[in-house]
Amino acid sequence: MQTEFTPKESKCFFIIFLLLLLLINFCKYFFLITKIRQYGSTLEILNTILIILLWIVPVLVYIRVFLKFSVFKFMKLKDKILKNIFTGFLLSILLSLLLIISHYDIVYRKLSYPLPWYIWINTILLSALSEEIVFRGLTLQVLKKWCSFWCANLFTSCLFLLIHFPQWVSSGNIVHILMSWTPVYVVVLSLIFGFVFHKTNSLWSVIILHSFHNYFAILITFN
Repeated sequence: MQTEFTPKESKCFFIIFLLLLLLINFCKYFFLITKIRQYGSTLEILNTILIILLWIVPVLVYIRVFLKFSVFKFMKLKDKILKNIFTGFLLSILLSLLLIISHYDIVYRKLSYPLPWYIWINTILLSALSEEIVFRGLTLQVLKKWCSFWCANLFTSCLFLLIHFPQWVSSGNIVHILMSWTPVYVVVLSLIFGFVFHKTNSLWSVIILHSFHNYFAILITFN
């Protein structure tokens, strides 16, 4: 077992792996959107399973098999767990206050809304967990070995922006969204997540922060 991350794999192999991962999940998203619109939210359980199988498992296998590294150690999930969970909650409270203040009327009206189970599991929890595993847990750390932190963080944030395109396309408002501040917001948010991960040296803190953000984003946009 390695104790220090020294990427032996080629850059080309990692890029191919990452592109395949994104492509597979793009296809998964459009397939599920079609089926969910056809059969309703009962298919959301399939989405739960596919997020785990197509988004999380490949990254864990890549780290363990190709990087030959302990998954928990590589993704910074092993050290100072309680401290980093506390940090994650503290930062989440600050973010929550900011979002509440900036969208007070909307959040106040919707705080008592009963969100469906699949929103809690897939959008708030699993989405944050899977995206942080892919982008901060793997991508940012590999790229940091090839370039500066901010260069790696920016590139990771551009990929983070890219995975939101299927959702925007399916909404039918892609042009309006691209002409708004939404893409900039997503990139800045990802840069903040990357910075928090870099400073806390823990994936726990950003998973929690990302989950809280998703919750308030759902409150603001959920009809």
